[in-house]
Amino acid sequence: MFDDNYIIDRLEKEEVAAAYEIEAASSADDGDLVTTHDQLEYRHRYACDLFLGIFSQPRTKGLLGYVSGTLSNDDALSTAHDPSGHTVCIHSLSVHPQHRDSHIPEKLFAEYMRRLDESSYNRAVVHARKQRVPFFEHFKFKLTKEAEDGDKRQSDLFELVYDIIPQRRPTLSQADILAALNKPQPKPSPLTLTPFTDHSSYDAFVSELKNSRNARCPRDGCRSLVFLAREAELKDLDTVHPLSILLPNKEFSHPSLPPPHMTKAWRLPSPMSFENITFSKIAPGTPANVSKFLACGECEIGSLGWVDNSGCWIDMKRVLYE
Repeated sequence: MFDDNYIIDRLEKEEVAAAYEIEAASSADDGDLVTTHDQLEYRHRYACDLFLGIFSQPRTKGLLGYVSGTLSNDDALSTAHDPSGHTVCIHSLSVHPQHRDSHIPEKLFAEYMRRLDESSYNRAVVHARKQRVPFFEHFKFKLTKEAEDGDKRQSDLFELVYDIIPQRRPTLSQADILAALNKPQPKPSPLTLTPFTDHSSYDAFVSELKNSRNARCPRDGCRSLVFLAREAELKDLDTVHPLSILLPNKEFSHPSLPPPHMTKAWRLPSPMSFENITFSKIAPGTPANVSKFLACGECEIGSLGWVDNSGCWIDMKRVLYE
């Protein structure tokens, strides 16, 4: 997210040190326990998609604040990260003391919640001191109980939860695909797009094991931006357990899409890595750790790939490249 004054964007590895400095300064003012640098690095290493920072324009002027989270399969706050989790555990919402009384905390957290609303997670949970409870209630968090914590300095913590309502997330079925195909089509995009084929050179699409081009919907008349350059890693499918690979079937795949590429695929860490994506309903007859197909969030053509416990996978041949 960009405006004339601020940039709100994912926190890069090189910016974790600045986030720690803000965390330490903020905690010192409040008398809170400081998240250690090692804890912050661990969370960023394994859940970087749940880190969001707010920067002055231009970005090089520095970080003003950040929010961070990890995933858990429990409904309560957990310090450990489980990549297959459905609950977002919000650990930090820290803004430099000089900017705490401005609108920056609200602006940052509003964007964070907007992204969570568009994700596939079920809920978010946070612990907050009594004076901070109204802030989270403003974002429709509900106070559930006094948080359990062994440290006396944290005895006035309260737990708040936010349910990410399933109806907010679009689903994909055969009827949905047919309805989408019958919609009046917008004018074709003037973009010149390149397909990846079984005869293409990876060098034209990959740089340092990341996608070097923006990826767009393959459907004529849509061409919605699916994910940006440098968001996806190139992975060999022979390193993935065969039961984790969800190949397209007749019910969840449009016939205009090419056969799947069976050698390599793009892996994105989470739904928040995409610009525009949607999910199918639970795919019948799939293993426990593979549940959904992926489709274009605009026209719902699919499947473009699948989801498993390690992330989101996109077939290289089923998107087009700028």
